[in-house]
Amino acid sequence: MLNRIIIINSELYSKADILIGDTTSIQLEADSNVGKSSLINTLNFLYIIDQGQMLFEGERKLKESIKHYFKTVNQSFVIFEINKSGYTYCILVKANGNFELEYYKFNSSYNEEYFFEKTDRGFAPISFEKIVATLLLKTQSKPEQLKADELYDIVYSKKQTTSLLF
Repeated sequence: MLNRIIIINSELYSKADILIGDTTSIQLEADSNVGKSSLINTLNFLYIIDQGQMLFEGERKLKESIKHYFKTVNQSFVIFEINKSGYTYCILVKANGNFELEYYKFNSSYNEEYFFEKTDRGFAPISFEKIVATLLLKTQSKPEQLKADELYDIVYSKKQTTSLLF
């Protein structure tokens, strides 16, 4: 079950963090053009495995929308925290240098300290390499890159996913 959606360093959000939990419905209410549709459209990244089938605002395809969600290649992320049968893990989505999507699974719930560092002006997102090092240090597991079929199994299987990759 999808538990949480986190968007880091997109065109609209420095950080958006939506806790879904055990609710059966969510209501988003805000002024026009503040990112409600963009937030909802992030579900494309988790539930539509064929990237050619993803549609965004105004019937745009992924190629036209990817820079909207991933402002920088190494510091923009969409993270989905998932809980299946008491097992919590995250799927991290990022763009690579060719602005194609990459998916990673890590065996931990979302923790803000893994993704941000304190600066004199507040907090700033850290690089993907630092995230990998931090996760390895704090959780003793390295994020594993997922192929499309592995992502499909993780998202649509009713089983816990510890046995799917690890």
